[in-house]
Amino acid sequence: MFRKLAATGMAGILAFGMMAGPHAVSAQGMAATKTYEVTITNITNSMQGLSPFVVATHPASAHAWQMGQTASDGLALAREGMPDKLASELQGVGTDVQTTHAHLLPGDSITVRVKAHDGDVLSAAGMLIQTNDGFTGLDSVALSGGDKDAMAYDAGAEDNTEAKADVPGPPFGGKNHGPDTNPRQPIAPHPGISGKADVTADFNWSGPVARFSIKEAPAAPAPAGTSAYDVTVTNINSGMQGLSPLVVAAHPASAHAWQMGQTASAGLALLAREGMPDMLASELKGVATDVQTTHAHLLPGDSITVRVNAKAGDVLSAASMLIQTNDGFTGLDNMALSTSMADKDAMAYDAGAEDNTEAKADVPGPPFGGKNHGPDTTPPQPVAPHPGISGKADVTPDFSWSGPVARFSVHPAAAEDTMMAGAAQGSTSQAAPASAPSLGTTTSAGSTSNSTTSAGSMPSMPKTGEGNNPSIWLALLGAALTLLLSGFVVRRKAAPTNR
Repeated sequence: MFRKLAATGMAGILAFGMMAGPHAVSAQGMAATKTYEVTITNITNSMQGLSPFVVATHPASAHAWQMGQTASDGLALAREGMPDKLASELQGVGTDVQTTHAHLLPGDSITVRVKAHDGDVLSAAGMLIQTNDGFTGLDSVALSGGDKDAMAYDAGAEDNTEAKADVPGPPFGGKNHGPDTNPRQPIAPHPGISGKADVTADFNWSGPVARFSIKEAPAAPAPAGTSAYDVTVTNINSGMQGLSPLVVAAHPASAHAWQMGQTASAGLALLAREGMPDMLASELKGVATDVQTTHAHLLPGDSITVRVNAKAGDVLSAASMLIQTNDGFTGLDNMALSTSMADKDAMAYDAGAEDNTEAKADVPGPPFGGKNHGPDTTPPQPVAPHPGISGKADVTPDFSWSGPVARFSVHPAAAEDTMMAGAAQGSTSQAAPASAPSLGTTTSAGSTSNSTTSAGSMPSMPKTGEGNNPSIWLALLGAALTLLLSGFVVRRKAAPTNR
């Protein structure tokens, strides 16, 4: 089995560390804190992906990094993505430090909650994964509402050879880093990809590469009569399969989002065939206590945490597409919720809505990039265990798997702390009908995704299975999977870490 991608994932992670010297101060004591939600969106106009991020609040007298200053040892790790030293640099000075554990392909987003004292500022950093030591982030910005677009920077720690042997990001798969820049240069705007070696101009960009949307999120208890649960979903498949954005819902036990042996609803079929969660979320809204969707893809080893509110007696359901299949998916069907929870490993299922041709023209996931879906299965068949990839056509056995493909770790949320690293925020439904009908009929509009309001509009990015658009994220994720096959091993934690 591949080692789980560390917070370095498909390309080394971020670069983030407190600068030493006169800026170093100790964190404020027991002062009252506020909670902020920081939504990070990859808005690059190319195939550049962003690594997992570190997001921290700290006193304004400190800096995680600064233009014109030499990168700390932690920030220099923009070249290889080992987060431990970065986190260590922040201990004792940061009010709150959070890390994410999912990669942001173009158009993807994730939301992090952080605490802050009055007067604190926000810093963040994440690597541009198809570079030598490029990163993006925020340097001590005010914790005020609104969007902040971030440019790309060069950490000045590694020569920009653009040679595949020196770039750890897919599809290049080089060693952890290339030759040192000697002496190390100050942090500066990144010059972009020149195309002088193996990293092609397709990975270049212009303008901002990340958007940080910041808003205060006053602490609020779960709605009356409900309890909050944190659901961490980890891609544990033994092959190169990625997982699409997820739907996670808490609902009465008398209802079902999907069931083995039953015909898939239109929403489940769409998710399993194209990786689009909104219709299934919409089907659930009229009956579920709470519905959440995520907006990031999970490569092997990636994880994401979702918070849902549940009433007494509610159960948990979830679904996500196996993206290099015709209509494969994984998830949970009515898992009981309790105060003492164990991890639940989920198998792969076939939605019975599409013929398993395994032809590249019919599979939307990278590196195949086919149309939205292949030929319908007529008549539709009941949901059943997925037979795996046979290798009879274009989808190779490298994309097959054995055993479980996803792990769901469910824990009651601590009442005094509503923050989880990398908590994915989606749409929420809290309408509980008097009776619980069978789930599977569309009842309202699709789920609400993270919005952007700044003057600069985010470039339109294709979603999973959107074969009629340029396959930017498809090519990127396909490259990541190619990297995994080539044996590029990186470290990562299997689940978000609270700090």
